[in-house]
Amino acid sequence: MTPHRLHIEDRMHLSRPRESKQLDLVRLLERGPEDAQSTKMAWKLFRQFQELDSCCREFQLANEPHVAWHIDGRVGTVEDRAIKLSLRGRQPQETSLRCETVALFPGTHSTDLGSPKSAALPPASKRWPRATACVSTQPGCGVRCPFCSTGELGYRGSLSASQIVEQVYWVGLVAKEYRFRLRNVVFMGMGEPLHNLSAVSQAVRMLTDSKLFGLQPRHITISTVGVPAAMIQLATEFPSLRLALSLHSAIAAQRRQLVPRAVGDLEQLREVIAELNQLQSGQTVWLEVVLFDAINDSMEHAAAIVEFARGLNVEVNLIPYNPAAAASTFRPSNKLQRERFAENLRQAGIRTSIRSSFGSQQNAACGQLKPS
Repeated sequence: MTPHRLHIEDRMHLSRPRESKQLDLVRLLERGPEDAQSTKMAWKLFRQFQELDSCCREFQLANEPHVAWHIDGRVGTVEDRAIKLSLRGRQPQETSLRCETVALFPGTHSTDLGSPKSAALPPASKRWPRATACVSTQPGCGVRCPFCSTGELGYRGSLSASQIVEQVYWVGLVAKEYRFRLRNVVFMGMGEPLHNLSAVSQAVRMLTDSKLFGLQPRHITISTVGVPAAMIQLATEFPSLRLALSLHSAIAAQRRQLVPRAVGDLEQLREVIAELNQLQSGQTVWLEVVLFDAINDSMEHAAAIVEFARGLNVEVNLIPYNPAAAASTFRPSNKLQRERFAENLRQAGIRTSIRSSFGSQQNAACGQLKPS
């Protein structure tokens, strides 16, 4: 697939009339930002989430910049705590490529809200409230969890590192409109990230490079249904990166129903988490559990998670189910049952959080992403 590109004259070749070389910034970047000073300068603008036309003026780019994505639609507001961007491939051979990415504003209060499109935005400040980019790694998903809209699409290939990173740029630009600073990136959008390990690893390198986006690895979370070898590989290269396992049930037969194409049985996943705890000293692995009414929200299921988590450095995140059109047979567990479930885990010494869900009214929440 054609990566995110901005065509720019290579300053080193200006002495050759009519032979000015067209550089692909992302390809240069993947070889190393030291290849061209102009590349480092351009990516600095991206890291600061400057408008694309600013980049064009700065580098006297010819014609329209050839970026990977065209923004097909935008729904939600900061007050909703989620803004979903619908993306379409911009290159002629990729116009059928679709995915969605989400800007999240989890700590938003009425006093946090800035004025969109202010005529004179001040420089980004650490005093600005934080925003999170929820990015996609594939335009579908081959795991095909029955409760997930993305899973209904099936496997449709994978995105390149630059197509992933560009989503962070667009979310950062949206956040900046409202005087938010993008600090966190979660690989929790469309697709199974570890079925696209090479591109995801390269994207993390780009996002954490101090000369580029400069994000801290500890502010990046990758969620996976469990691909043992890939989890170890990521933790080895990025010890501060947070990994989250989409567990959903610690009862084997039921997990196979909820996550039908996951690799590795529960015991193997326990062994992997134990190894991660050794590789990532002090870093907690998240266990993600979407709770469904009368399916996996009983105290028997809570006891199974306690047994699974015993002796591991983990934290359980209980996630409300966001109804998806493709999964009409599933219903969210009620609030009282979620609280009872969490209390059982806490009494057993398991750190547990009940997560809030943002963007469900815009089909922008967990399990709802599916381009129209």
